[in-house]
Amino acid sequence: MYQYFIQQIINKYNKSVVGYELLLRKKTDADWRPVHDFLTVPSNVVAYEIVKVAEQLYSKVPFLSVNLNRTQLMNPQTVEAILKIQTILRPVQIQIELTEDESTINFSEDDIIKQLKKFIKEGMSISIDDVDCGCNTEDHVRALIPYTNEIKFALQNFGEFRLFTRNSKTRDFLARFCKSS
Repeated sequence: MYQYFIQQIINKYNKSVVGYELLLRKKTDADWRPVHDFLTVPSNVVAYEIVKVAEQLYSKVPFLSVNLNRTQLMNPQTVEAILKIQTILRPVQIQIELTEDESTINFSEDDIIKQLKKFIKEGMSISIDDVDCGCNTEDHVRALIPYTNEIKFALQNFGEFRLFTRNSKTRDFLARFCKSS
């Protein structure tokens, strides 16, 4: 059994909820746990669970963020399901959040960009999650940046009160990114 849990996305300036991130969980004997192998989750289950949550939230916020790893992003059934969901949910915008989860399959940058363009064409936005973690390294995300609306860095890569000093790889990547924009 699967279910999406929601995490609020807060506008820090006026402290209002502007969206929700949907996080898929699997029921275990003990409790709900993150899904470790998204290949085991049928795309129709993903679609059904997104719609179930979206029906409760769509009038409250302008967008919902859905996490996809590269394997899901390249799965035609998952892509088709999410594209259909976007047409149902309008005017709510779905944001695709490309996660750092490692894949056993190496997908080309061109293939990933082709998939991102499908979502963009349908009015969705793209976010890259946890840059400098997992497979979302600088080498793997640099070509994707022109197609994104948001880049997220994992807070655990930054030390408290020592922003940009603890993790030199993340600091250097961010500095190069800012210079090239």
